[in-house]
Amino acid sequence: MCKMKSKLWLLVLILIYGPLHAQDLSENCAEKAESYSIEVAKAMLDGDEENLAQLLFEWEQECGFTEPVFRARVLQLIAADRFPGMLETISMLEQAIAFEIRYRLIAEKSPAERVDYFAFHKDYFGYVPINEEFDRQTMRQAARLINRVSPGTIEYSILEMYAGEPENFFTALRDGEFEETQLAAEYRNRRDELLKLPEFNIGIRAGMWFPMDDLDILGPHPSLGVNVGLKKGRNYFDAGFDFRFGKTAYPVSIVLQDTLVKTSNFQGGFLGMEWSRVLVQGSDYNLEIFAGLGYDLIDLVEDGQDPGRRSYGSVNFTIGPVYRHIFSNRTWLSIRPAFSFLNYDNPQGSSFNGNAWLFNIAFGYSDNPRKSEGLKRLGYLRW
Repeated sequence: MCKMKSKLWLLVLILIYGPLHAQDLSENCAEKAESYSIEVAKAMLDGDEENLAQLLFEWEQECGFTEPVFRARVLQLIAADRFPGMLETISMLEQAIAFEIRYRLIAEKSPAERVDYFAFHKDYFGYVPINEEFDRQTMRQAARLINRVSPGTIEYSILEMYAGEPENFFTALRDGEFEETQLAAEYRNRRDELLKLPEFNIGIRAGMWFPMDDLDILGPHPSLGVNVGLKKGRNYFDAGFDFRFGKTAYPVSIVLQDTLVKTSNFQGGFLGMEWSRVLVQGSDYNLEIFAGLGYDLIDLVEDGQDPGRRSYGSVNFTIGPVYRHIFSNRTWLSIRPAFSFLNYDNPQGSSFNGNAWLFNIAFGYSDNPRKSEGLKRLGYLRW
């Protein structure tokens, strides 16, 4: 089961970032890439620049710019003080994301798991095994080269990434460094695309309903409910349902079959659409304004073996503030006091004129795996 979950995790990443590797790799690439990676690692170790350049040219001809080829070429150009050179038209962001995925496997997975990942997705990894000599040598090479470039430059951030700190590379882009570069523009476009994606939102809630004025005859009642919908940007759009139950505070007069009877047996509920807008976004909380519009129902049932019942309906408009605490796993806990405008009518029995206060506590989950994985990779923990 654990291995299956791991494969699914990687599959999600490949589906998100697969376009980078949509190029057609020749059959020779599958056969020769690992051999090239070993020879390139040795040329780097020996400092044989002439042989390294020739090997990279041949490897690129066979495989194109797979992530390992691109990484080795970046290190060669930085060492020769010619970066970006021929790589100027290649998407650095896509290549960085591909390396981050690879490095995450190196840092977080066991040798057996890495072998398993590679066996199922060799083309995605450029046919170069994970955490073998090529990966180790390029990390050492990046660590050596970083002392030759100035901090704060794009070359420095790239070398930090290839030396084993990819989070620093994405954090620098998130914080607005290299603002005028093509890389920064690619980053902003990717970030904005991800932020536009909607998230599935679901919650369960419990609370109390407090009627006012003549409706107070029904008394307060506990409620249980659910909401299901979407979060898009700073807006939550949900369908909501609440069920209220319990005895009325006082006997209520209703007309059943032309007879005025009294009962205390109560059921009620709400079904409608709800909207919440984030006004203030903190590090782990939201302050929001909430509004809901739907249909509110009161159902009163007489006592007896064959009881009659009478139902009353009203349009329900509800408004109020929301405090929502967001946990790191995308679950949330909210507190929502609100006021409901109601219009019940019972002309031949007890008066139901009045509105109501509500108080709900809800627990839910809001997420889109593609969006969350993509934004976390870009350095965002809250959005």
